[in-house]
Amino acid sequence: MHRLLAGAVLVGVPLSAVALPSVHPDSMLPPRAPAHAPAAPATPSAAMEQFAARWTADDRVGVTALLADSVALLGRSPLVGREAVLGWARQQMASTGALRITREAGHRLGDQAYEVGRWSLELAGAAGVEHGGHLFRFQRRRDGTWKIIEMYIINDPAAAGTTGQ
Repeated sequence: MHRLLAGAVLVGVPLSAVALPSVHPDSMLPPRAPAHAPAAPATPSAAMEQFAARWTADDRVGVTALLADSVALLGRSPLVGREAVLGWARQQMASTGALRITREAGHRLGDQAYEVGRWSLELAGAAGVEHGGHLFRFQRRRDGTWKIIEMYIINDPAAAGTTGQ
């Protein structure tokens, strides 16, 4: 037993009689981020850029990292929760290529923000390109990073197809 604890008493029980768990020094360190984890977004605009880049790269882990646990995908068939939204995203990512976004407007008020813009999405093979609009809402976390809390994605009427909600 460690010298500083020798003879110590815990609520009337000698500490020498208490079994203490063995602790490995590495277990005291904070968990490390995976080597592939990009920096967390410091602004809503950065989060949108990362979303498009990670989508294009088919980086499902990266897309997941940008979504709040209670994220909602709004539209004809609303989905609520990270797993539900990821199910939709996996289907879409499997049949698409590069996602490009253009920011048209945005506003930040305290720990809330939104970004409005246009998107274009290459479809797999030679199926063409779809276009539409989006509104994403963000919330800043205690660590200063921004997470997507709501997504509203629509296709242009002339281009309605597989990617919009």
